[in-house]
Amino acid sequence: MSTSFCAAQILNPQPKEVTQKFFPDFDVEITTPAFQKKKGFTTYSEMMAYLKPLSENHQDIATLSYIGESQKGEKIPFLLLNKKDSNQEKVKVWIQAAIHGDEPASAEGVLFLIKKLLTDDSYQYLFDKLEIGIIPMANIDGFNKQLRDAKNGLDLNRDQTKLNAKESIILKQAFSDFNAEVALDFHEYRPFRRDFVHYAEYGVTNPYDVMFLYSGNLNVPENLREFTKNEFVDPAKSYLKENDLRSFDYFSTSDCQGYTCFNLGSINARSSATSYALTNAISTLIEVRGVGLGNFLQTKNDDHFFNRRIIFKIGL
Repeated sequence: MSTSFCAAQILNPQPKEVTQKFFPDFDVEITTPAFQKKKGFTTYSEMMAYLKPLSENHQDIATLSYIGESQKGEKIPFLLLNKKDSNQEKVKVWIQAAIHGDEPASAEGVLFLIKKLLTDDSYQYLFDKLEIGIIPMANIDGFNKQLRDAKNGLDLNRDQTKLNAKESIILKQAFSDFNAEVALDFHEYRPFRRDFVHYAEYGVTNPYDVMFLYSGNLNVPENLREFTKNEFVDPAKSYLKENDLRSFDYFSTSDCQGYTCFNLGSINARSSATSYALTNAISTLIEVRGVGLGNFLQTKNDDHFFNRRIIFKIGL
C-alpha cells in the first residue's frame, strides 16, 4: 500500500472552510441511522433495524426479502416497492448501492430515498408508474469495515463477467430475475486524486457533486445509448444545476509515460454501467463526490458535507 493512498484514506485533504464555502449542506432533515448518532456511518445491523419497520408499516407497497448471503453470512436485503392494488403497466427500476464498501453516502442516500418514497405523499404518484427494486447494501462485508472490496479481496464492480465472488453471482441473478428497464448504481468518487497534485501550485480537486457514467460499448444499441444520455442523464444534470449542484460525465485519470491521461465513459462489461446496459436497460452509474473526505466526527456540524452527498437522490 503506497504512502499517498494511506494519506488520502486517513487524512481529510479538504479544509472545513472550503467545505462550508463551496460545498454547503442543505437545510433538509435526514433521519437515516447515521444521522441519529454522533460518529460513524450506518452499519448493516442499523440498516436492517431501519428497513424492517418501514416495510412492515407500508405493506401495501413495500416487500422486504433476501436474495442470498454475503461471504460472512449476512443476508443481502432486497426491497421491492410496488403498489399492489394497481394493474397499470409500469417501468421497472433497479437501484443498487454500496457495491464498494468504502462509499457510505451511496447506501445512506438510498435509505433516505426509501423513506421519502414511502412516507412523503408528494411521491406516491410514482407508484402508479414505477415498480422499484432496491439493493441498499450490495457489499455488506466490505461496508461494515469501510473497505472497498468484498471479504475475498475482489472488487465486486469489476467482477460482473467472471463472477468470481459469491455476491456477484447473487446480484447478477437478482438483477436478471427483476428484469429491469432502468438501472441505477450509486457510488462515491475520490475528488483528490494522486494525478491531480501535478497541477497548479498545490494540486487541484474535482469539484463536481455528481458524475454520471453510462456505457459507450458498441454492443449496446446506438438508440439506447443516445436515449440514456438525452432522456435521462441530460435532464438529471439540468435538475442538479437548478438546485445549485454541479455535475459532469464521469472521468478517471491514469499515468501515461509521465503525462496524465483522462479517461471518459465506460465500455467494459465487468462493471455495472455496461453490464446493465447490455441487457437493454437504461443504465447509469452515479458517482457522488465523497471518498477520502472523512466521515462523521464529533458533531453534526463537522460532518464533511455528508448531508450534501446524499440529498440529491430525492430528485433523480
